[in-house]
Amino acid sequence: MDESIDVNDALTHASNPDNNIRSIGEDMLKRLQNRDLPNFLLYLSSELVREGIPEESRVLAAITLKNSLDSKDPALKDAHKDLICLKWLSVDKSIRLEIKNNLLMTLEIDSRPSHSRHPSSKVIAEVIARVACMEIPRNQWLDLVGKLMDNMASLSSSLKQATLEVLQYIFKAKIPNVVKRDQVDDVIASVISALNDEVLGSQVHLAALKALHNIFEFTKFEGHDWRGAIEAVFAVAYRTSGTEIPEAAFECLVAIASTCHTKFEPDVEVLMRITMQALNGDVESLKVQCIKLWITICEKEIDWLEEEEEEEEEEEEEEEEEKEDKDESYFTGLLYSLVPLLLQTYLNEEERDLEQMDIWIISMTCLGLAARILKGGVVPTVMHFVEENMNGPHKIAALSPLGFILEGPSVKQLAPLVDLLLALMEYQAEGVRGRAAWTLGRLFELVDAHRIMRNEVVSLDRIMELLIERSCDVPQVSIEVHGALYFLARGYGEDAKSGSKSNSCELSPFVKPLIDALMRASDLARETPFSFLASPYKALSEIVEVSDTRDLQVWEALMGLMSHIMRRFNIVLHGHGAISSLQRKNQLEVLLCGLVEVLIHKLGDTLEGSAKCLLLLLCPLLTRESTSARNGAALAIGALAHAIGADFGQHMPMVLQYFSVKRLSPLYLEVICDICHVLGKEGKEEEVVPCFDHIMEVLYQGMVELTLQPLILSSIGQIALSLGEKFEKYLPPVMEKLLVMEKAVQLDQDPHEDHSNKVREAICKAYHGIIRGISDAKSGFKVGMALLEFSEQERKRR
Repeated sequence: MDESIDVNDALTHASNPDNNIRSIGEDMLKRLQNRDLPNFLLYLSSELVREGIPEESRVLAAITLKNSLDSKDPALKDAHKDLICLKWLSVDKSIRLEIKNNLLMTLEIDSRPSHSRHPSSKVIAEVIARVACMEIPRNQWLDLVGKLMDNMASLSSSLKQATLEVLQYIFKAKIPNVVKRDQVDDVIASVISALNDEVLGSQVHLAALKALHNIFEFTKFEGHDWRGAIEAVFAVAYRTSGTEIPEAAFECLVAIASTCHTKFEPDVEVLMRITMQALNGDVESLKVQCIKLWITICEKEIDWLEEEEEEEEEEEEEEEEEKEDKDESYFTGLLYSLVPLLLQTYLNEEERDLEQMDIWIISMTCLGLAARILKGGVVPTVMHFVEENMNGPHKIAALSPLGFILEGPSVKQLAPLVDLLLALMEYQAEGVRGRAAWTLGRLFELVDAHRIMRNEVVSLDRIMELLIERSCDVPQVSIEVHGALYFLARGYGEDAKSGSKSNSCELSPFVKPLIDALMRASDLARETPFSFLASPYKALSEIVEVSDTRDLQVWEALMGLMSHIMRRFNIVLHGHGAISSLQRKNQLEVLLCGLVEVLIHKLGDTLEGSAKCLLLLLCPLLTRESTSARNGAALAIGALAHAIGADFGQHMPMVLQYFSVKRLSPLYLEVICDICHVLGKEGKEEEVVPCFDHIMEVLYQGMVELTLQPLILSSIGQIALSLGEKFEKYLPPVMEKLLVMEKAVQLDQDPHEDHSNKVREAICKAYHGIIRGISDAKSGFKVGMALLEFSEQERKRR
């Protein structure tokens, strides 16, 4: 130890409010730590038990001791902890023992009647836990828990609180072998005893709850009787007013529920009493914790019910009615009582500031989970709530719960909601119209619209009439209407994909008016935020996707839409001043490309006459700074090539004007490979050969770029596979390039190991594509031998 520096002086200086003096003291402490860590730690621990030390110095000694045994840098935390652990274990055993004794003695000193509880006490608890983390896994300090249990037998509430804080941090750290199996019950019993002792102060109860929470998390209830603990948590939550203790109790209950929610069954009455007490109170944080508990219970109950259903599905002899009876949840009765409380909590919070929206958000989350358990049983309660409050000042809040109960009830039970929602979409208040449209969209997201129509509650004509009318409403409403249209159309598309009889023809009479309405909406939304701008395009794309083109009127409507989109595309590209900003122009280009791609897929080769005009619109986008715009244009061009087929060769010169090393990207190159596949074996020789020459020349140039090498090599294999015998003319230069790449990766000893591995993989893909593509046996033999030689070199390298 450096005799020229006194620890007391260092601590006094470091706790001084003057920045200059404090900086000198911190430097002194750092020098002491670096010069003689063992004695430095011993001195600090001795200061904690020394009589008469100023409180500021004592607190600083505790903090310095903690920081000396831990890492504050998250980036280096694990590595630094390992290093500190090695340093600690290298300290003489006798010094470590004295430090540990000082730490435990500090707990006792703080509990004496002549001492008030020090601010450093929690820090000491953390230090003890940190030392335990380093020693107990290495079979040292194994008597720690026993000594802590001796403390718990003391009559001193201060000592019990300090000991409980140590237990809290020890179990939070999840130290292996921290407690023997036969000690767990003693630890739990001591914590329960502290909880049940009403004479002890609230801070002791709070420490006990936090310790118990971490014990729950650590043990996961394995092999121990937790009835006493659960009862004690319920009891302290019910009898204690205020905030901290009930919150900590709910956190404990969440930990229990996340492992085994059925352990609450004997205490359901108390559970409901503390739930009502919390949700009817004024403490927001307590409401949040209470609802989180019920969310956990519902999630576990749903998991349990799903497992039951899976087991029942395997038992073919069971009747459906018996399954429904067996699916009844033990918590069903409680949920019927909980739902009105959630609804009222949501209503009370509806007008709060955005910063305080947690309660109603999680209230609706919990309501949705409860609906999955109660199924149709939740509908009457929610409908009563809606009817009761729709004419009051909280119309939107009254309507909102409908959107969260849709996953539980049957289609038959949900169908009547459609008529109500349609009526609400004609409401004067914008917020009500928007929330009704959102709920309708949520319903269509979960249930196919044509299944709702079967219940004959409301006709598709009525739904479409109102959605078309409201698609050009104010943005806050129209965006929800577009979402409802998207999900309605998607339902018909998914029905067709499932292999069942397609019902998409039901939409045919509405395709033209839908297109007209959404095109107007997309024009109106041009200066709105992007989410509003994108919503009509998203709905249009889905409607196009599911449209039945066998219907002449539908086909004509889609062709008309393509003409409209091309005109709009031209305005966006060349209409000077028509678009307010470059960002908005890029956004529109991306949206238009996406819609054009869907239309091309749908209309197919009927677009052959429009191909040149489409390419004049799409190709310039390949030069954009926006990656999304470039990729959107490339995908649309690829779709057009597939639609036209081999005749696309006549348009390749225009496309290849924009194909260069500078503009290579993974997706664009993938599209070029797809086009090569379209043209490769059926394209006209005089059209495609110059195109392939240009493509291959760009790829050769691109191989110089390190990042492009794996991509280009893989693409060469794809192109060879597509061209077949036409690829033979490119074989000599390609084989030469491959040999250069092979030598480069073999010489590369490490600097770009990940890149080298990607190149090796791409070389193999190139060889395999060439072998599968070319038909000449002699050439195939040469390529095969080259691949074999490369493989052998790689085997030796490993």
